[in-house]
Amino acid sequence: MDKLLEILKAVGIPFAYNHFAEGESPEPPFICYLLPDSDNFSADGKAYYKINEVHIELYTDTKDLSVERQLETELTAAAETVLGGSFDESAFSKEIQQVTLYSDRIEFSLLNGNRKSIIRQFSGSRGQNAFTNKVWCGSCGCKCERDNYGKKKRKIWCCSQPRTQCQMKRLPESELLEAAGSLLGENFQAKVSADINRVVLSDTQMDFEYKDGTVKSWQRK
Repeated sequence: MDKLLEILKAVGIPFAYNHFAEGESPEPPFICYLLPDSDNFSADGKAYYKINEVHIELYTDTKDLSVERQLETELTAAAETVLGGSFDESAFSKEIQQVTLYSDRIEFSLLNGNRKSIIRQFSGSRGQNAFTNKVWCGSCGCKCERDNYGKKKRKIWCCSQPRTQCQMKRLPESELLEAAGSLLGENFQAKVSADINRVVLSDTQMDFEYKDGTVKSWQRK
């Protein structure tokens, strides 16, 4: 279940188990997930391997065929890269055990035990955010979350810990975007997804940590 919640958080769309509480349902798109069944491997009265069936339901205002085609094209291209040739459904079934979609990569678990990852290009589609799972609190070391703040519901980033445990200053998303645009240049969302390992926030600055070890800093306002 922890892995499932991690994946759902990475998608960047609000989600809830079974349903949202009355009056708390967000504007679409949002996700509801259910656990309708299980098929555990048991012997001698013990469950040695737990297998849960998961249903994930995506609710949107309209059915967006262009987004579906875009995702299908992306998955097919990634599979071709992993398999080393044009897409073949038979070869896919024989070699691939599982495909996991993250905000910044597509991870293929192969039947031989290996794993291969393909970096995703940020597309800017609704519900996506290039910074998902990349923003961290420099004060306590925990992940930061994207949230709404104030009566105008401004987008901000803040530490995931309660304010009683961490008082790091909230960061307006507009400032984060300004910093990324200045440090990374044109098409910075795709560069964040492909090149940035994480962004560490403190009360005074943002540190953009690249996957190659480079660090670039931006002074907060």
